Amino acid sequence: MARSEVNYVVRRHEIICKRCGLILKSYEPYKRTSKGALCLWCADIDPSTVPPKVTAKEQVRRQAWIREIKENLGCYACGEPFPGVLSFHHQDGDKKSVSVSKAILTIPDFTEILMEISKCVVLCQNCHWKLHMKVMSLITYQG
Repeated sequence: MARSEVNYVVRRHEIICKRCGLILKSYEPYKRTSKGALCLWCADIDPSTVPPKVTAKEQVRRQAWIREIKENLGCYACGEPFPGVLSFHHQDGDKKSVSVSKAILTIPDFTEILMEISKCVVLCQNCHWKLHMKVMSLITYQG
């Protein structure tokens, strides 16, 4: 997603994602559409791919669950605890079946989501970028 498509909220009130109903805090980025605001998770998802079994209310509950997991684990490399900058990194790309953010919106079974999470480590955006740019290695941090 191009940076010009992402808008940062500077007002005091909260923004509600029109697709999943997630309430975004004033510091979280979102995407504007003709239908209203979308959180960045929903902005990346084609609405036709979300099965009806995973309701908007369930999606919000799952997103909160993922945020809690990220907050509890923190960045594997540097320890950053803020869930807004943390993401899941698949250690072996060949074993990746779906991204975790898409899995919580499309896979009805929690067990399958947990299996996908087990293939990952949590990294902050800085460490994730360094890893992909081959500036650092996860082997350095496994001890």
